[in-house]
Amino acid sequence: MTMYLSMTDQDYEQVRREARLHTAKELGLGDGSTLTDSELDAAINSRDHVAHDLLHRFLDTYQLWWETSRELAEAHPASPSQRERLVKMIDAREEIRKTLLNYLGYVRAREFVNT
Repeated sequence: MTMYLSMTDQDYEQVRREARLHTAKELGLGDGSTLTDSELDAAINSRDHVAHDLLHRFLDTYQLWWETSRELAEAHPASPSQRERLVKMIDAREEIRKTLLNYLGYVRAREFVNT
């Protein structure tokens, strides 16, 4: 089992799964736990294209951060420019995560107001 700091590959995959499940739940699609990732993606996309796009931008950004941080963890010590690049990736990851969560909050509020 590969581990980067205190995060395992399994933890990484769990974050990706939870992001899909959370998005589906916020869009009113139920808990989605019995669906595969591709089934969740299809359901999310059919419900809300913007949420689907934001989710996948998060997943792509998260994957890039994960792969880069693992590479840097194996190449001791990381140079200052490598560390700076990783910090920028963390910032980008957090920004798209916040954007996704804010959008999902907007969707829930909109549905609440319209009911």
